[in-house]
Amino acid sequence: MLTICDTSKATAEPLLPAHHSGRRSIRKRAARILRSIWLGAGRAVLGTLLPPRCQACGCSTAHRAREKSAGKKAAGCPGPDPGTVLKRYLCPTCVQTVVAVQPPLCDCCGKMFISREGTGHLCGHCVKHPWSFGRARSAGIFDQGLATLVHRFKYSGRTGLAKPLGMLMLAVLLDNWNLDEIDRVVPVPLHRKRLRERGFNQSFLLSKAWPSLSKAYHTPWPDIPVDPCLLNRTRHTVSQTGLGRRERVVNLKNAFAVSPGKDIVNLRLLLVDDVFTTGATVNECSKILLKAGAQRVDVLTLARTK
Repeated sequence: MLTICDTSKATAEPLLPAHHSGRRSIRKRAARILRSIWLGAGRAVLGTLLPPRCQACGCSTAHRAREKSAGKKAAGCPGPDPGTVLKRYLCPTCVQTVVAVQPPLCDCCGKMFISREGTGHLCGHCVKHPWSFGRARSAGIFDQGLATLVHRFKYSGRTGLAKPLGMLMLAVLLDNWNLDEIDRVVPVPLHRKRLRERGFNQSFLLSKAWPSLSKAYHTPWPDIPVDPCLLNRTRHTVSQTGLGRRERVVNLKNAFAVSPGKDIVNLRLLLVDDVFTTGATVNECSKILLKAGAQRVDVLTLARTK
């Protein structure tokens, strides 16, 4: 009898866990389905009560959010144009104000020439005043819709804008550089006081998701670190807003340094910032990086002034 009892236990015990495991699996699937239904219903209700608004003028963009992405690609660009990327954040009118930086432009600083004819060449400023960086490129003109998005992002804490704005920059990066020619991405740093006030470094947020965003452009991201700690802002400076070119240069003198322990000898660096105004910030950073042994420094910004 003992033998029979032991045998029945041996055959019955394995069946119980499998039986209960099947029930648990069904319950989990049902819970996931119910959760997705509730989330979908919740989003629909919120979309009705609180429709998405244009980040520039405040009008409703609900009808735009429901549209499928069908924008045309810019010539030579591996991804969608700015209007396609930003149409969920801007109304159709404000989307039309976003101007992409397109050739012909200055071979060095990336300034877009007024004439839409001809080929790229050096602008007058670059001929008279050579930069420390190799070349600079920007995604769009800092004006109207794009300028408002940058302000919302930087000064109103709309960090959710970092992804679409970063996608614009990534498209320009892939269109103008071979990724194999870049060893490290270097966001322009903020002073620790400014970082505490703002809560984030906008240049880092714009670039940190590039490795994952590159999948949207069907381009594998090589092992290029995005290093927000390579450069250090050693001196707190007044805001560059409102300062002229010479005042900006003086304001940034000795304001940056390569962080201790960072070896950049013979590295090819891509410096990232949000806006190229006079170029004083990225030029000063480039000087410091080259002095520390970098082989080359190029610049990519989200926007540039006209």
